[in-house]
Amino acid sequence: MALMKDPRTDDFKHYEHWDRSKVYRKIHTAKIEFLVDDNGPTVFAVRKPNYWRSAAFQKYILAPVSGFMGLLSGFCYVRYPYEGREILSSISFWSSIGFGGVAAFALFDSGSGDHCAQITNTRKSLFLNRTLKRWAGLDAGITDVMSPLERRDMIFDQDLKEIVFDESYLTDVDISLQDKCINQHFHRGMNIMIEDFEVISKEPESHLRDLKLDRLDKQWDTFRSALKTHPHRPPEFVIHSSLDDLDEREERNLRKMLAQIAESRHEIIAIKKDRGDW
Repeated sequence: MALMKDPRTDDFKHYEHWDRSKVYRKIHTAKIEFLVDDNGPTVFAVRKPNYWRSAAFQKYILAPVSGFMGLLSGFCYVRYPYEGREILSSISFWSSIGFGGVAAFALFDSGSGDHCAQITNTRKSLFLNRTLKRWAGLDAGITDVMSPLERRDMIFDQDLKEIVFDESYLTDVDISLQDKCINQHFHRGMNIMIEDFEVISKEPESHLRDLKLDRLDKQWDTFRSALKTHPHRPPEFVIHSSLDDLDEREERNLRKMLAQIAESRHEIIAIKKDRGDW
């Protein structure tokens, strides 16, 4: 039997080496589907889109059919100019333009209601450009594409100075506590360090001031190292905003199921690694 390793003691963050092939979707109910990202792992629950709004339909059916119809209409307009029948000629011309536009619109997945596709594409963009400015730019939308654990790790990858001067949703300490990215212990300690940094930064430049700021940086590094052994583990799942209409009981049951799926993915990934299949 494979020995399970506590993920808190693992320095390697799998999702920093994000691989799209490790992302897949599965249907849960007629209205809900799951997106599982084994790079974390992270599990998402989203509203299942109508088939005609799915990325697969738009890219593999709507785009090719519209493109073909656009080419056919264009061919008819050029090959058969409908002399004396300007209405048919105009219909052929504008049909070519219209079908071509629909094909391009569908090909690039514009306006899709497919939440799984949107989450996957956004996560790819965020992990390829893993900077505070890029992540903070999503504002509250970050909660739909990143789990509390991933948001916590992003926060603690920053310097204390960046946390103090950044006013985004991502680095808001109170919101992080509310969303269970951090617990009361980290929340209290971070608030104290942020207040100390703001006060010390206003002091006249001096060697003593530099020593105080250096002390705060060392405290922040201590907080970072404490993440590996601290018992608090933020959720590794996300209930998408498309499911805001769930009642309290449904949401509670869904949270339990997502937590179980995330835990099982950890176990499966660990077994695959021991076998050399990962």
